[in-house]
Amino acid sequence: DPHATTLSPGDSFDVSIHLDTGGASLLASSIAFHDLSSSGFFSLSSVTFGPVWSSDPNDTLDPSPESLDAAHSFTTGDIGGLALDLTNGTGASADLLLATLHLHVSAAASAGQYQLGSTRVVAGNIDGDNLDSQSGLAYAVIVVPEPAAAMGALLSVGLMARRRRAAR
Repeated sequence: DPHATTLSPGDSFDVSIHLDTGGASLLASSIAFHDLSSSGFFSLSSVTFGPVWSSDPNDTLDPSPESLDAAHSFTTGDIGGLALDLTNGTGASADLLLATLHLHVSAAASAGQYQLGSTRVVAGNIDGDNLDSQSGLAYAVIVVPEPAAAMGALLSVGLMARRRRAAR
């Protein structure tokens, strides 16, 4: 939510991961989030789990804040958890909130369009069956220079042109 955003270097943003349970009540789920552009300009700050998931740290897979860089294969650790109700699960839903990921754009990010997305989504229903794994849920991030940086660049070009005219 949404599937694209425009940001400046140094900005933070949230991505909410929703699942269609296909009519099943889930007991557990897990995802990994990936910088599909392999830019190294993004990091995971924290994770907030949806209301049907346990908040007990023993029941969740919550990677510590980490960079989505080459050292981490541009991927977060597994993010997931157990349902609050271990007997009935989450209930069936076409729009179940798994988690909201709080992400950050590096101050060194170059202007351009980047693709982020889930590399795997795995969920288990209350019958102990794994549901189909989904991947490739894409999210576009467009990084634009800050207005002050853009103005500084324009001012530099203007000063260079003025210097050239004065030198003639």
